[in-house]
Amino acid sequence: MLRFIPDVDRSMSSYPSRFTHRRALGWVAFIVTLLTCSYASASTDEDWEIAEQIVNQIQLPTIPNEKFVVDVSDTSLSAARAPIQRVIDKASASGGGIVVVPKGTWQVDGPIRLKSKVNLHLEEGATLLFSGDPSHYLPVVKTRWEGTEVFTYSPLIYALNVEDVAITGKGTIDGNAQSAFIGWYEKQNTDMHALRKMGFDGVPVEKRQFGEGHYLRPPLIQFFHAKRVLLEDYTALNSPFGLIT
Repeated sequence: MLRFIPDVDRSMSSYPSRFTHRRALGWVAFIVTLLTCSYASASTDEDWEIAEQIVNQIQLPTIPNEKFVVDVSDTSLSAARAPIQRVIDKASASGGGIVVVPKGTWQVDGPIRLKSKVNLHLEEGATLLFSGDPSHYLPVVKTRWEGTEVFTYSPLIYALNVEDVAITGKGTIDGNAQSAFIGWYEKQNTDMHALRKMGFDGVPVEKRQFGEGHYLRPPLIQFFHAKRVLLEDYTALNSPFGLIT
């Protein structure tokens, strides 16, 4: 069963959403195709055939089955970013695999960066509780904000130029209901309009810098220039701005 929770611009409300979509990207393509066809004419058999062709072309990621388990200790639970990132990096350097986050509340003081051929697997009962301090998501990274490329605060889980990646398991990704990002909705208009104008005017992306002193909220998860992505089973809560972009 699929449930898509829209990004309401009162973000940071608790939006529990269960992702169980091995073929979610296929269905998105399917829906977009139907909407496109409806502008031209009523649905025809040919339209449905084209939509099905698109769905059938969707490919799941290919990721090795070797497991890399994050160490469970009091230290790693209270400062989880470094140990989780080390295991992701190790799995990537070994050719890929499944990075297993065991049961427990893992306090993550900054962004986690996914890499190609890695499946971040959250066991049932595992929670990634991200820091609510915006300074932990600097320096800026190249990202996309409402469709416009920009250098700004890192998404909480971030993957750039990757192939064959996944987030799976029955655990939880929590953006933190007490995050300072909560108040940024009221402050973002100036930056939002400035960025849109830069995009319209063709300002080079490298000059679109919105770091400290700016208020563009980051998404909970972003795959930027990615191929073959699987998102399955986990629960996402308290996203600063959009669950996935």
